[in-house]
Amino acid sequence: MGSILTLIVNLIFYLAFPVADGPVWCKDSLSYTSMDCSREPFYPLFLKILRDIFGDGSLPYGEPRYLFVAVLIQSAVAAVVVWRVAHVFEGFGKSRKSRIILGLGANAAFWGVQLLNRFAALRGSAYPESIMTEGFGLSFWLLFLMAAFCFFRGHQAKDLILATLWMFLCVSLRKQLLVSCLTFAGMGFLYELVLRRKWRNFLLTILMAAIAMGGATAFDYGYNYALRGVWMQHTGNAMGMDCTLLYTTTAEDANLFPEGDVRDLFLAIQTEMEEQRIRYVDLEAGVSWAQRAGHYADAYDVIGYEIMNPLIGEYLAKSHPEAEAGSPAFYLLMDEVEEELRDGLIHQDMSRFALIWWLNICKGFVNTILRMNTLLIAAAAVLYAVYAGLLLYLLRTGGDRAAVLLASLILFGTAVNCVVVGAVIFPQTRYMIYNMGLFYAGLLLLLVENLTPNKKSIGVD
Repeated sequence: MGSILTLIVNLIFYLAFPVADGPVWCKDSLSYTSMDCSREPFYPLFLKILRDIFGDGSLPYGEPRYLFVAVLIQSAVAAVVVWRVAHVFEGFGKSRKSRIILGLGANAAFWGVQLLNRFAALRGSAYPESIMTEGFGLSFWLLFLMAAFCFFRGHQAKDLILATLWMFLCVSLRKQLLVSCLTFAGMGFLYELVLRRKWRNFLLTILMAAIAMGGATAFDYGYNYALRGVWMQHTGNAMGMDCTLLYTTTAEDANLFPEGDVRDLFLAIQTEMEEQRIRYVDLEAGVSWAQRAGHYADAYDVIGYEIMNPLIGEYLAKSHPEAEAGSPAFYLLMDEVEEELRDGLIHQDMSRFALIWWLNICKGFVNTILRMNTLLIAAAAVLYAVYAGLLLYLLRTGGDRAAVLLASLILFGTAVNCVVVGAVIFPQTRYMIYNMGLFYAGLLLLLVENLTPNKKSIGVD
């Protein structure tokens, strides 16, 4: 299954979507093509390079030529990455039959994600054919996780360098993918330090995660300086936390702020939120946890984009009329206000925030592998229990050490993503889908490994 034929099949499958649909323009696409300063540097820069090379002449799809080239590249990258990841899973097979099952099963898991997004999900398009960071995000995450797996398995310098490179690219593409650095460092702690007692390897994982984050930060500053002449990072980093913190407050939390403009701004936001009944306290008691999480999800964008940002804009228009709306200076001032709000709101009674965070984590686990409804929530719980049970059984019965490592890394990466996303935004499928194909490929791997006789001793070296 790792043959050139399989690669060709993957290329045909993934490229068929952009050829049939053209580039899919999404809600956030304009902010990437316009190189908005709220966006991380990699994707806007990628689109600019393509625009400079191929131009923006129109195609039959009605979108500029360079966007069609972009989605062709994204889809080709996705095809190659899935082929390589499936080849890794295929390599665990102890017989020709098990290799075929694992290779086909891994490909099918990722093809299924592609088909679900295109034909079953409300979005009606696959991510690699869309003008959004997820066009590369899923591929970069898979490449990072495979490089991390190879490093933890063999501790080769080349794998450590590759893992660092993919962490850097993940963070430069999308700030959510900071989870790559947290996953690498966290796995270094659990596997290298706690399990293997290898201080040097643990410190290496921390160092390389820090280098990747530092490199991405430097790239961000340099990109914005070259483009805008301002030494700045992309903006809007405090907004996500603000939306969640505002959701869990009431007007009484105005005492978290000293008398002044920021306190008045908070009260104005509270008034709007109360009128629209989009605070935690506005939902009646006795609702299910899924309804509570859904209420927060429905409120999130309204709080951020329809209430907070416009009110901050009005405040800045009065207090800083010299800052032109939409300019880097204006966005930097917005950042300052959002950070002031966050620094005050973080001192509220955090019990409501903690509950929402926990519900988001639970919802994140469900949305990673299925969708939120009563039946599928129960099904997700069963699937995770089966996955964990098979993993523990394989560990106890002397299964393939590398298979245990990969299955554990997939589960740990899923948990890190759920915890991080759940703290700052609602865990919709778009943010959770990174591990969907991996989970099912990992589940198949565990099933095959547990059914394979003559397992190797696991041990820890």
